[in-house]
Amino acid sequence: MSRQRLSPSLGESSHHVCPRCSGTGTVRDNESLSLSILRLIEEEALKENTKEVHAIVPVPIASYLLNEKRAAVSAIETRQADVRVIIVPNDQMETPHYSVLRVRKGEETSTLSYLLPKLHEEEMAMPSDEEPAERKLPEQPALAAFVMPDAPPAPAQEEPARAAATVAPAASAPKAAAPAQPGLVARFFSALKNMFSSEEETKPGRSSG
Repeated sequence: MSRQRLSPSLGESSHHVCPRCSGTGTVRDNESLSLSILRLIEEEALKENTKEVHAIVPVPIASYLLNEKRAAVSAIETRQADVRVIIVPNDQMETPHYSVLRVRKGEETSTLSYLLPKLHEEEMAMPSDEEPAERKLPEQPALAAFVMPDAPPAPAQEEPARAAATVAPAASAPKAAAPAQPGLVARFFSALKNMFSSEEETKPGRSSG
């Protein structure tokens, strides 16, 4: 068995996945992310028994939604007359992270809007649908691949070999039973012998005449 490293390397133990991009190396721009959040707000507003939709987003995203997309946010509230959309900027957030939370009827709260991030802190800890999962996999022991199987390996297929062994003598039996055919040389000498014997039989007949 070759030597294998049983402990993580120095790079693996001292480097971590980027908490912002989750190891992908890229993040969405503000405009694209804002439009995605706007669609998610509308989806939550369309659900039954929705009273409020809280969007806790980074400051640049909140600025874009409250200014450039103010008409779109107002249109959602107009189409869903009983739904209120609350957009809360959070300076502790960085793109592409955000949280869109749905509040049902009867679950409303009188908490001030800037205190909503602390109120929804546990729910915000859950990753959103847009955030990619971390690509770092849990480390597996190097000897995991060498685990012995519970059952011994199945024996080699002996039955086909035995069947082939029995078929081989059976196939060779007709060859042994067939009479041996004389060779070309044997047939040549046999013809010569017959020819000389016929000549000897004709000679006494001629002498008697």
